[in-house]
Amino acid sequence: MNVHTCGIIEDEDLAQQLLIKYINRYAGLEIAWSSETVVNPKSVAQVDIVFLDLLDNSSNALGLMSGGVKEFALHFPNIIITTAYPVEYVKSVGIRHTQVLIKPYTYLAFERAVTATLSRCKIA
Repeated sequence: MNVHTCGIIEDEDLAQQLLIKYINRYAGLEIAWSSETVVNPKSVAQVDIVFLDLLDNSSNALGLMSGGVKEFALHFPNIIITTAYPVEYVKSVGIRHTQVLIKPYTYLAFERAVTATLSRCKIA
């Protein structure tokens, strides 16, 4: 079985814990790094999938508006956005992504998003 690495950007502790639980439950997925804020993409390992929360606190919202998140996203080909915002908002932000998980999401929704991303991107 192939092992695929992932990174997490999630500022809410409970949401991050749930995501970690789901990743550990999904066979063949391994966490390489995790952060509460968008980081310099050169400072973290390249991974197969990034779970990217559209952060909503004021300092991170500025990063979203100034293009910090978009710049970050350019370095990772497979991004699954996790957010409480509606899909229409996600589309309006213009961040390239493979799937969207709307909070709160179930393990089944998580599993479908990961499976679709791995198969569509031919990294399964």
